[in-house]
Amino acid sequence: MNPSSELTLRNVEGIGSRPLLLINPPRDSLAHELLREGAAEVNVFTQDFGDHRFFLASSMASQFGLLPEPQAVTRSVILFLPREKDRLEFLLHFISAHLPSPETLWLVGENKGGIKSADTRLKQRFAKVQKVDSARHCVLYQAAQAIGANVGASHARDQESRAFDLDAYRKDWTLKTPSGEIKLQSLPGSFAHGRLDKGTALLLDYLQNADKKQLKIKGKMLDFGCGAGVIGLYLKQQNPNITLEMLDSSAAALESTRAALLLNDCEAQVIAADGLDAVKDRFDLIISNPPFHKGVATDLDTAQRFIARAPTLLGNRGKLLLVCNRHLPYESWLAESFAGMEKGTENREFKVLLAFGPRSAADRAGHRRRT
Repeated sequence: MNPSSELTLRNVEGIGSRPLLLINPPRDSLAHELLREGAAEVNVFTQDFGDHRFFLASSMASQFGLLPEPQAVTRSVILFLPREKDRLEFLLHFISAHLPSPETLWLVGENKGGIKSADTRLKQRFAKVQKVDSARHCVLYQAAQAIGANVGASHARDQESRAFDLDAYRKDWTLKTPSGEIKLQSLPGSFAHGRLDKGTALLLDYLQNADKKQLKIKGKMLDFGCGAGVIGLYLKQQNPNITLEMLDSSAAALESTRAALLLNDCEAQVIAADGLDAVKDRFDLIISNPPFHKGVATDLDTAQRFIARAPTLLGNRGKLLLVCNRHLPYESWLAESFAGMEKGTENREFKVLLAFGPRSAADRAGHRRRT
C-alpha cells in the first residue's frame, strides 16, 4: 500500500464512519480498507484515466474528470497531494467553495512531494487547520470551516471571494512558428502548464529542420501524451491535410487540448486513455514527448509499454518520433521494437529519436533471443 494510504488508514478512527470522497488516491486498496473499517460509503474521483480504470476494475465507485461534481463534495474529502503546487491550489479552492461547514477535508502526502509546506495553502482556504499525524515520510492534515462560509453580515461579500471560477485558472499563451501563431490554453495539472517545455521545444525544432524525404508528415498521426496539445497542433498547422488523434490520461491535459483545438479552429480526435491498449487505428506516424513521472517518482513503465505497443499500430513504413531526457534508456527499447533508429538531434538535456521499420511480434522475439 502507498505510504500516504498507510498513514490515512492508521487514522481511520479520527476520520470516522462518515461517507468519504477520495480525490486522486493512489492505485491501492485504501478505499476497500476504509469500507472494511466502517466508512458508511467511499467514492473515488480521479483526474487520471489510468487510475480510474484501476478503481473500476477493483469494483470501486469511481469518476474521471477535471473536477468532481459539486454535489459530490457534500461529504468529507480525503485529498492526496498532487505533484504540482498550482494544481493543489486549484483543488483546494474548488473543495473549499463546495464543502459544507460540518464536513472535513483531509490532506495527505509525502514529504518529498512538498506536504510540509501545504499547511500555508490550507490556511488560505480554511479557518481550522491542524497537523494530525506524520509517519512513513508522510504528513496528514485536517482542515475545517472553509473561509467565507457562515460569517454573518459579511457573508455575501465573503462568499463572492470564496467562489470558484474555472476560467480564472486557465492560462492562455501563444507559440510562434514560421507559419504564424498557435493559440494555447492550459489548466493546472496539464504538463508544462502555461509554457513550452524544453523537450517539446527541441522536438519542434527538429520537425522544422528535418529532412522532408526522411520524415514525411502525411496521412494519419497520433500525438501520444498530448499535454496541452502543442505537438499535435504544430503538426496540423504545418500539414493541414493530416488526420490527427491526440491521447492523454490526464483530464486537465484533455480539457486543455480541446480548448486549444477550438482556439485554432482545428479538428482532431481527443482520446482519454492510459497507454495504447485502447487504440485500434493504424498510423503513419506516432509522435510523443512521453511521460516518465508518476507523482514525484520516476516511472518508466508507461513509456516502455508505449514503445513496445507502437509497432502494432504502425504500417510497414510507419515511424515513431519521440523526445526524451538524455539519461533515459529508450534506445534499447526502440531497438527491440524497430529495425532502424537514428538520433535526430540532441542537446545537454534532451534527445530526439526516430524509429522506423516496426518489427512484428515474431521479429521482436527473435531479436530478444539474439541479444
